[in-house]
Amino acid sequence: MRSHRHWLFAPLLAAWFAPASAALNIFATVPEWGALSDELGGDKVEVFSATKGLQDPHQIQARPALIAKVRGADLLICTGAELEIGWLPVLLRQAGNGAIQPGRPGFLAAAELPVFQCCSGSTDLSEATIAQDKRL
Repeated sequence: MRSHRHWLFAPLLAAWFAPASAALNIFATVPEWGALSDELGGDKVEVFSATKGLQDPHQIQARPALIAKVRGADLLICTGAELEIGWLPVLLRQAGNGAIQPGRPGFLAAAELPVFQCCSGSTDLSEATIAQDKRL
């Protein structure tokens, strides 16, 4: 019996020595947000894009495979401005993932981010200001 005791502790030891954090699962609605997430996150993120390059993001179907991806996401990045209005609310409702609902930290709508303005065509960000109530 004593020789088999070490097998009981193998899963515990494997969990103890495993990396402390797994990759962040990101669901991007369009490939541009997916590519940006992948570039910025590197090996610390797993990115899935709901659409491909030539797909119209207005015409996506809320398929079960997409619902499963949303269910497992830690962060959802969308364009916003009603681009995904026909299918994203359905995915969010069906997935039941409270962490990535609008208004939660795991939901990022690019259209709601502040817009920066630079003076006189300059690219010097030290002159940048945040525009009030202006969107692209």
